[in-house]
Amino acid sequence: SNTNTINEFFPTSRAYNYPNPVYDGETAIRYFVGEDSKINIKIFDLAGDFVAELNDDAQGGLDNETVWNVSNIQSGVYLARIEANGSSGKSESVIIKIAVVK
Repeated sequence: SNTNTINEFFPTSRAYNYPNPVYDGETAIRYFVGEDSKINIKIFDLAGDFVAELNDDAQGGLDNETVWNVSNIQSGVYLARIEANGSSGKSESVIIKIAVVK
């Protein structure tokens, strides 16, 4: 039997959104954390202007997701900074690109 274990607290390869590009009203931002964590997602446009902030609680050892409603968002490319603050005090972040097409 082959067992895959994740030793990282917040692996960047497991942070993404779908669908991407986003055509409908919302996209799910998915991420994996190695321990229970508080999640803060800040979304910016390419000019660096703040667009939205999402906060969530993530369960350790699982893929979690936070939904972003884009119904009032213009078409364009956005950067989402996902920050995980673990219960042990660990803190890591990753930036992903999200395309919105209307």
